[in-house]
Amino acid sequence: MKANTIHTCNEPAGIPNIAEENEKENIIWLEKMMHFISHTIRQSVANIVGLAYLLNRTDNSPKQLNKFMKKSTLNLDKDTKELSTLVYQKLLKLKKQGLPKK
Repeated sequence: MKANTIHTCNEPAGIPNIAEENEKENIIWLEKMMHFISHTIRQSVANIVGLAYLLNRTDNSPKQLNKFMKKSTLNLDKDTKELSTLVYQKLLKLKKQGLPKK
C-alpha cells in the first residue's frame, strides 16, 4: 500500500467504493433521462402546441391537421411509455441494490 493512500474501515485496500460507483452511474442515468425528456418528449409536445396554433388559422386543411395531430400524439404516447419503462427499470434496480425506501 502506498504511504499517502488513505483507506477507511468501510473501504478495504483494492476494493472499489461501491457507493461512489453507484452514485456516478445514477448521475449518468439522470443525465440521459434529462436529455430524453428535453429532446424527445418536448419535441412531441412542441408539435402539438404548434398544431393547436394552426387550428386557429382558416387556411389549413382539417384533414391534414388531424393527420399531424394524430402522429404527434402517438409519438408522445410512445415516448412517455418508454420513459415510464426506463424509470421503472431503474427503480427496480435501485430496490435490488437495497437502497433505503422513502
